[in-house]
Formats: sequence, structure tokens, C-alpha cells
Amino acid sequence: MSKQNHEEKRPLSPHLQVYRLPYNALMSISGRAAGIILSVSFVILCALFIAFVWYSPAFEAIMPILEFPVFPYIFLLWAFGAFFYIGNGIRHYLWDHLI
Repeated sequence: MSKQNHEEKRPLSPHLQVYRLPYNALMSISGRAAGIILSVSFVILCALFIAFVWYSPAFEAIMPILEFPVFPYIFLLWAFGAFFYIGNGIRHYLWDHLI
């Protein structure tokens, strides 16, 4: 058997399709994703507040959009994401300093 054929038959390292991520890794990745989503939404929220203060017709333009029935659920998801992110931060702090 030549060297080239031998290298082709070597097993590959585990790929993400066959390797299941541990619970800690999934929580860490989802916490980071929550942080990114929260930071982007916070920038949008700050831009809305600035627009409301400096350009008052923006308030009248945005309020009918925010009165749609789906927005309370979006705000509830945002609050869950905030508490999830805070919980992940506390978990990381405890792991780094107590364990």
C-alpha cells in the first residue's frame, strides 16, 4: 500500500455533525449570543430615545408600530434574554472565583 492510500484511509477527527457539544459549551455559546442580541437591541433603543428627545414627530411615528399585539411578547423575550445573560454572567463569575 502506498503512502498516499494509507493517508486517505485514516479516520477523521470528530466533526460537529457527530460530536455533541457539552451542556457548558451550549450555555456559554447561547449566553454570548444573548449578549450580542441585547447589545444590538440596546443601541436601537438608545437611538429611539434620542430620536424621541431631539425629533418629536418620531414619537408619533413609532408609537402606532409599538402598539401591535406582538410587541409585548417581544419585550418579554427581551427581558428573558436580559435575565439569561445576567445569570450566565453570575455563573461564570462563580466558576472563576469559587470553583
